[in-house]
Amino acid sequence: TVHAASKHDLNMLTDNRPHQGVVLDAEALEFEPLDVLPDAMSVPPSTVWLALDEVMDPQNLGAMLRSALFLGAGGVVTCARNSAPLSAAVSKASAGAAETMLLHSCRSMPRFLGRCVEAGWTVLGAAGEEGAVAAASVPADIGPILVVLGNE
Repeated sequence: TVHAASKHDLNMLTDNRPHQGVVLDAEALEFEPLDVLPDAMSVPPSTVWLALDEVMDPQNLGAMLRSALFLGAGGVVTCARNSAPLSAAVSKASAGAAETMLLHSCRSMPRFLGRCVEAGWTVLGAAGEEGAVAAASVPADIGPILVVLGNE
């Protein structure tokens, strides 16, 4: 239900945080637990998921979610421990992406990645070190991909 409210009332609801004249009362977001991605043969070969390992900063998590949604990621998985929780700051930084895409968490990122490899997924890690392969040179026909990005 939409209710008109004065600027004073909105300031009281938001503890004087910026609100741009709009406040939404919503349920808290939660990560859905996930142990492994579906078998690679059951998803389109162009499927890409994002695995975020130890991203602690809510602004960074929100920005990564926003980018993942824009780039068409099938979903995002984080580690249940050592990752930023879903919060108002994450939601704001994600510009709504946190509310519209699949968000999951796993208990152990190394075990999750291993299970995904066993299920036929190609796991690629983002790195800037010498000898790293450029994303543009990764073959397009390698099947579903899980891209791993590390912490700040």
